Amino acid sequence: MNLTDQEKKLVYSFVSKFNVASASNVLEFGKEVENRINMINNEVFNKTKDKDTTRIEELIKIITNELLKTNPKQKKVPWYKLLFGLEEETIEKPNYNLMIDSISSLVIELKSHIITLQKDLQLIELLKENSVEYLHELDMYLLCGELILRKANQEALNAKNNKDELLYNDLMNAINNFEKRIYDLKLMRQITVQSMPQMNMIRDNNYLLIDRINYLINSTIPLWKNQIIIMMSSESAKRNTEITSEVSNMMNQLLSENATGLLEMSQSTKDELKNGNITSKTLAETTKMIISSLDEINKINKSISEKEDSRSDSQDQVEDETKTMELK
Repeated sequence: MNLTDQEKKLVYSFVSKFNVASASNVLEFGKEVENRINMINNEVFNKTKDKDTTRIEELIKIITNELLKTNPKQKKVPWYKLLFGLEEETIEKPNYNLMIDSISSLVIELKSHIITLQKDLQLIELLKENSVEYLHELDMYLLCGELILRKANQEALNAKNNKDELLYNDLMNAINNFEKRIYDLKLMRQITVQSMPQMNMIRDNNYLLIDRINYLINSTIPLWKNQIIIMMSSESAKRNTEITSEVSNMMNQLLSENATGLLEMSQSTKDELKNGNITSKTLAETTKMIISSLDEINKINKSISEKEDSRSDSQDQVEDETKTMELK
């Protein structure tokens, strides 16, 4: 191990003071760092256990499906419909405003998941840094344990050489217990080393998921909105073109109808003028008819006058006869 001078002093000081025959010392050996590593392992386990990205995947899928609706294609018509000449069915045109509102609400939810993923990512990074630190501290304990075992074995050998069987047996029992403790710490170290790739995997998965969401929010959706703008502008231009075309067609129709009306009116006027010309023959016949009418009128007037004269003579005769009768 690459230990600093201060760390070396700590190791030698700890080894010189450690009593392997003390059961409490053996039980507490490396216990503090073991608890901290267990805490990290539990945190990693909980993050892995509670890591459910189903909702995130569902949101991404929903947004993707909504984005795909912007390019409606004609449905394929079954052969039997084509056989009977049925018209091809088309997908209903999407409501872009509703789609934009729906996607905006989904993006808000995705952003909240990004915040959670970033917090998890920071926690994993912190746990990884602590794991490296605790692993180094655990290695220092294992180094101390190796030195303590060497010291205890030497003491046991001295007791055996001195034929102190009681001390020798106590030391051997203590050495066996301490070796078990060392084995537990080595096993803990192995677990810690194996947890490092797991934390890297969780970190990488979080990073990829965050990157995927950011790409969707910051690149895909803005590009989709640009496409929506283009499509809406295209549809607006198409509608304006249709309206302009309708106006032009109406103007052409009105001009054509006006021209036709003027032509008909001119023809009618021409016919009327043509029919309105009075010929000399017509005038002669009309004059003759008027003269005949005047002659008839004169005859009638003459007849009436003769009748009135006759009526007057008769009346005078009646008056004379009346007067004669009165005289008599």
